Amino acid sequence: MRERLRGHIRVLAVAAEQYAHRLPESREKDIAASTVRFALRVARDCGSDPAIALRLLAKSVAHLARNTDLLRSV
Repeated sequence: MRERLRGHIRVLAVAAEQYAHRLPESREKDIAASTVRFALRVARDCGSDPAIALRLLAKSVAHLARNTDLLRSV
C-alpha cells in the first residue's frame, strides 16, 4: 500500500506543481508549492511508524489530487 501511495504522489506531483506555478504570487501559491514539496518529501521518507506513514501518504495523495483537479480551472 505504501508503495502504491508513493507512486500516486510522484504522478500527481507533476500536475500539482503545474497548478502551483500557474497561480499568481499569493499565499495560495506558497501553500500549493509547499504541499508539493512536503508530499515528495513524505514519499521519500515518512518515518518508521507504519500507521503514521500510511496516514501521511494518503493525506498527501488527497491534497495533490485536489490541486490537480484545480489545475483545470486555472
